[in-house]
Amino acid sequence: MGVLSPLLVPLATALAALLVYRRPGWQRGVSLVGSVVLLLCTLWLTSEVAGGRRLSVVLGGWPLPYGIEFVADRLSAVMVLVTALLGTVTLV
Repeated sequence: MGVLSPLLVPLATALAALLVYRRPGWQRGVSLVGSVVLLLCTLWLTSEVAGGRRLSVVLGGWPLPYGIEFVADRLSAVMVLVTALLGTVTLV
């Protein structure tokens, strides 16, 4: 798990739901599992940055300022956590 999990988990969930598009019951199950996994990932991310630690990853193999940097700090982790929690509660 890492900084990119709040981005990759919903993308993987959407792909998995697309693969079972003819079975609405399975789509609901895939969506629920993806939502819970996202919530767990964001809980982990929030606990990692709770002490003021900052996590970052640079994508594309380019150094900064040319590469794309994903950063997680306390505020961004809490905002993603609130979003994941609301999404899970809404889905349930």
